[in-house]
Amino acid sequence: MEVFNGIYSWDGKRHDGRDPIAWYPGSYHLHIFTVGEDDGKILRMRRHICLYSETGNGHSVSKNPEKFAQYICDDFDLDLERTLWVEIHPDRDQKYEVVDYSVKNRMKNIRFYDVQRRQPNAQELELIEAHLHHLDA
Repeated sequence: MEVFNGIYSWDGKRHDGRDPIAWYPGSYHLHIFTVGEDDGKILRMRRHICLYSETGNGHSVSKNPEKFAQYICDDFDLDLERTLWVEIHPDRDQKYEVVDYSVKNRMKNIRFYDVQRRQPNAQELELIEAHLHHLDA
């Protein structure tokens, strides 16, 4: 099920006491899909897939994607650790880059994440391409 398909942008300013994704405006193509529902018996590892790529307009979040991911989770009610995050680089040989977040520290209700980038495994690649094909159809 498609949750969002469009341009996700920010203006680089603080709103409602929240720091912006980046202090400069930017925007990304963003596609979010539900890929697994918990059925009461099995707890699915990934509930959503989030595919995103630069629009070429504004600041890039590639160097520090954590705040971008946290904003998306807040805005679309996603669980950061149970979402498959995929940055799409159409101009590279390795077109898809999975971004994994793991909690490295906590302070009260704030989590700090370790961010790792890697190539998708075969199952993830199949899932990515199936959802990108859906967008082209």
